[in-house]
Amino acid sequence: MIGGSFAVCVADRYVTNQSLWDRSRCDQCHHPLSWWQLLPILGFFLQHGHCHWCHHPLSWRFPVSELFCALLALGGTLWLKFPPTEFIILITWLTILTLEDHATRTVHPYALWGGALILTCFNLHQCWINLYHTWILLLLSLGGLGILVLKKQLGSADLILISLWALRYGIYFTWEVVLIAAFITLFYIIDKHTTQPVPFIPFLVCALGIGFCLLK
Repeated sequence: MIGGSFAVCVADRYVTNQSLWDRSRCDQCHHPLSWWQLLPILGFFLQHGHCHWCHHPLSWRFPVSELFCALLALGGTLWLKFPPTEFIILITWLTILTLEDHATRTVHPYALWGGALILTCFNLHQCWINLYHTWILLLLSLGGLGILVLKKQLGSADLILISLWALRYGIYFTWEVVLIAAFITLFYIIDKHTTQPVPFIPFLVCALGIGFCLLK
């Protein structure tokens, strides 16, 4: 729950160009929030869904995202048997990137690289094993995706995500995830009849979740 609240807060402040170090405030009256108002899920219901100060309706995105992240963390650790700390960090990081990319089609470099470095440090041994055994496939795959980045058909953040997943979860699993993400994106474009660029990270994250449930 805390991870979900943190993720929405970080993404919202990036989108609205606010400092991460400022106190949380009501979006309407800008009154600083008290500690009990910031309690995940509970703070929303203690205020009856309205700001304690100006009574403006609060957004449901915070309690919904907090509950969603909590359920994901619980399912990942109990059903998929992921290490709890690593999985919570992964969910929080991907939620931040998904919200940022969906809102602005960009992600903050600190959020992108910070999460990537933290998760790599958690799995240095596994990353080294995958790199040692499949470095040729990794080089060819990421080189091909790098060409798409240069042609502006893929974002550099997308390439970093795919690279990390290839090192952590294996190149074959990552190929399957990227393929699923490509099909989801294609269906979305056809359904929306759009010719505009679409943010790819939300589709990658969705495909990763499908991959965890069906392929791992």
